[in-house]
Amino acid sequence: MQVKVPLKELNSRLERFRKRMDQSTHGWEITVVFSKINLYYFTGTMQEGVLFIPRNDEAVLWVRRSYERAVEESLFPLI
Repeated sequence: MQVKVPLKELNSRLERFRKRMDQSTHGWEITVVFSKINLYYFTGTMQEGVLFIPRNDEAVLWVRRSYERAVEESLFPLI
């Protein structure tokens, strides 16, 4: 049985990331994440894909291979 990363934790990670980006890179607009380890940290799935983290909007995960598996593994809302 696989334990999913709680949605509250995923949201907290994104919030902390955005705060750090605001402190270190003023005026940033979007970050794109490709690394499987970082994808897991922010979304709870290691499916091959790309995570878009906009400064002032919802983050979106685009999955390349198995959408169904990503949805099964993760509580991340926008896959």
